[in-house]
Amino acid sequence: MAHGAKESAWAAQARGVSPVGPLSDTVLEGLCEELLARGGRVWRTVTSDSMAPLLRAGDRILVEPCAGRMRWGDVVVFRTPAGAMVHRVVAMRRGRSPRIIEKGDANPFAGAVDLDAVVGRVCRRDRGGDAVDFMRGRGRLIQLILAALSLAELGGLLVGRGLRRVLRIDRPTGAATRLAGLLRSASARIVRLLGSE
Repeated sequence: MAHGAKESAWAAQARGVSPVGPLSDTVLEGLCEELLARGGRVWRTVTSDSMAPLLRAGDRILVEPCAGRMRWGDVVVFRTPAGAMVHRVVAMRRGRSPRIIEKGDANPFAGAVDLDAVVGRVCRRDRGGDAVDFMRGRGRLIQLILAALSLAELGGLLVGRGLRRVLRIDRPTGAATRLAGLLRSASARIVRLLGSE
């Protein structure tokens, strides 16, 4: 293969196109996981707004391995039956079956994920040429503030649910939902204020 043709083939493969056609999402996920397992970094494209306003659909994120180095507030990539998911670590459980409690900044709910399902953490975001490093400086500060607001939102929803149970109110009053909306609005303002929008 001529030198120029070889470079074209590599460029096509980097875009997810093989000499015989496009690679399936499953194959690409496997390649990304393999690269992360070997200590490499991978650029990915965000496909949903579950982490808005910090991450929006179409943003590019740099994912790095995080085995043993995950911190509260980090945004991680983990495997689910539906594919890769990108959410924030709002709590960590140690013990016999270590897990993280994850939450999308724009979601009102959280979930538990086994530690071995985590494939990497987001260390950088690029939106139209504007890059933010999430590991230090203002990027890390944004991570910590948004994690605290996510926990406050979860706490407000749990308190609201508990009060309804104690007071025997059958229908949601909307107070916890309004609080969650206010906290998400505060998150958006903080992201804009700190120049990460």
